Amino acid sequence: MGDAVYSCRVENVSAGGVRLSPTFTVAKDDEITVADPGSGLALDGRVVGSDPSGVRVRFESEDAGIIVSAWLRISNESNPSDEKAAR
Repeated sequence: MGDAVYSCRVENVSAGGVRLSPTFTVAKDDEITVADPGSGLALDGRVVGSDPSGVRVRFESEDAGIIVSAWLRISNESNPSDEKAAR
């Protein structure tokens, strides 16, 4: 995605990936980094698709997806704002 940064919401997360909304312009197989500016967490992934409902990203590491899933549950309990950045 180069240097472009998009403010997104995590709509769905699993051990293998995430769906971000609102949708933004990307192509299938684009490399993307999902980052949380508040925690400094950043995770690389690859776009598997996008449509009007959002952008679907597959994490490059299945272990990273598991860690992020747990982090998001904890983060959402302590901070209801779940806005993330994609670049």
